[in-house]
Amino acid sequence: IDLGVYDFCEVISEAVELVRPSARECGIEIDFDSRSALEEPLLAEIDSRGIHRVILNLLRNAVDAVFERHHGTDQGRVSVEIKVENDGATVIVTTVDNGQGIQPEQLDRIFEMFHTTKGDRGTGLGLAVSKRIIETHRGTLSVSSQVGVGSTFSARLPTRHLDTSTSIINIA
Repeated sequence: IDLGVYDFCEVISEAVELVRPSARECGIEIDFDSRSALEEPLLAEIDSRGIHRVILNLLRNAVDAVFERHHGTDQGRVSVEIKVENDGATVIVTTVDNGQGIQPEQLDRIFEMFHTTKGDRGTGLGLAVSKRIIETHRGTLSVSSQVGVGSTFSARLPTRHLDTSTSIINIA
């Protein structure tokens, strides 16, 4: 884990902008406004590449699920939300989709290595690796889902791991 102090919203925004064009091609809009997410930069001590990878994975999974359910319509939606709790000590990034949802019997296994519901299109590594990245940040990755309604993934992370007065600050 390669920790540095980064603007958390900027890291999330970069991941959203990478996925947005392919989502639009599928008729799916990703709702995220980094400017209105927070009033000022949210500095967090994170492995920016790791968190970027997690958000990319969650967004791609959400787009896949929405595409399966809403293919050919313009009703597919994915939203990304950022909230801060504990006076800025915790950040929560949530992806919400109106996709097909996850079958209850699959829900307990989705974070297992090599477990996939995508057949040949999936490796079963994305969510397992994402969970491990979040846990190395001393955070949690959770999911709630309802078949025919959609899924919500929430990553809760501490914004600080050390005394940040000696950390390098990276603001894009």
